[in-house]
Amino acid sequence: MVCIRRLTWLAVALAFMITAVETTSAAAFKRVKAGDAAPGFTLPDLDGVPVTLDEYRGSPLTAVCFWAMWSPKSALILGDLGRLAAEFGTNGFRVLAINAEGADAPSDLSDRIRSYLAEHQITGVRIVVDRDLEQYSTWGVIATPATAFLDADLVIGYEFSGRPSSAYEDMRDHIRQVLGLAEAEAERARPKRERYRADKRLTLHYGLAHTLYARGQFSKAARKLKKVIKQDPDFPDAHALMGAIDLGLASEGRKGAEDKARASFDKAVQLDGTVPMGLAGQAHFALEDGDLVRALDLCRKAVSYTEDADLPALPPLPPRSETTETEAPASDAGEAPAEPAGGEKPPGNTAGAEEESEAGQAGADEGAQPAGGTQEVEPVASVAEIGPAQAAPQAPTVLAYLDRAGELLADGQEEPARDLLARVIRGLLALPEKSGGGKGDPMERMRRMKQGQKP
Repeated sequence: MVCIRRLTWLAVALAFMITAVETTSAAAFKRVKAGDAAPGFTLPDLDGVPVTLDEYRGSPLTAVCFWAMWSPKSALILGDLGRLAAEFGTNGFRVLAINAEGADAPSDLSDRIRSYLAEHQITGVRIVVDRDLEQYSTWGVIATPATAFLDADLVIGYEFSGRPSSAYEDMRDHIRQVLGLAEAEAERARPKRERYRADKRLTLHYGLAHTLYARGQFSKAARKLKKVIKQDPDFPDAHALMGAIDLGLASEGRKGAEDKARASFDKAVQLDGTVPMGLAGQAHFALEDGDLVRALDLCRKAVSYTEDADLPALPPLPPRSETTETEAPASDAGEAPAEPAGGEKPPGNTAGAEEESEAGQAGADEGAQPAGGTQEVEPVASVAEIGPAQAAPQAPTVLAYLDRAGELLADGQEEPARDLLARVIRGLLALPEKSGGGKGDPMERMRRMKQGQKP
């Protein structure tokens, strides 16, 4: 009987301990909870400057963390929050850490906190001091550290006590959800267009034609691609590539090639309105025709159907306030080709022995660069010394060019807008800088020929 009573007592005690642990890990405060408005306060920072919680109203997401130097887990949670602030600060995530040393806090508390932060390499968090533990009591902190995440209206959306082993990942997931980053990442991961499914053999020939095009071997690329189109006249990407190849041939002086390019781009878009190279080709001719508004619209459509990884690498633009009509990018000479847009990367050396032999001979004949990779883009001439292309995601940069072009058009500055659009179009078409039939930029050669100058 005694043994049974002891076992019963142990079971009750264990259940109480488990409940206590779950409560501690789930709830951080006695007087507020998720869904409540956070109690307002004004506390001094380490320099004695008053900081109010209301300053954070309107920020997408703010973490408020009660901590103390005597709490071993405080350094861990502050380090986690600092890393998250570094990752998501540009998206609007901010951290306000409330020190709660208590009545025994030394007079040189600010200096000691600075040393503590330096020792534990904690950055990215703003520190305020609750010397009288007034807010500690108002919130009803259960255990230190205690953390709450507040939305733009300073309403608590998520709170926890201590520093559970999964704290960092849980906080990161919460931040991504609240800021809408999880949905954005999932959206970016989806294919932006359903590509036409051509016969595998034709796809391999198309890939080789794309490789030859990227090397500037336009004539050989055209011969290879004509066979593909003859066998499958409904292959939209093949028509779009043929249009780009004909632009290259036009830059070499081939008569009638430019008209053929226009027709090929139109045919590609007629077959599939989501072909980026076809839309970019139409944008090129809209620009040639002086219809900059239509060119801008077509560029936006082309970009919207292009996977981020396939967008052209462009140098970042300076702020609009630093540019004038005469300071927009003025020359594209010297720009190397970007990767083919629209997911149109060459499949590599998977064609038959005939294709491999021809491609190898083409490379030997003309000393071509390997296809399929994005070469470094040199900076364009502009105010504030636009820097070289970076390895960061290209979508924001390309969209910045189009947004700037739209602003310039609205202001009546057509020439700099034209230059920006031409740069985006060239990148989307991935037109090689040099070809087997000439030197320098193909678009520039075409412009010179139209003006009666030597290419």
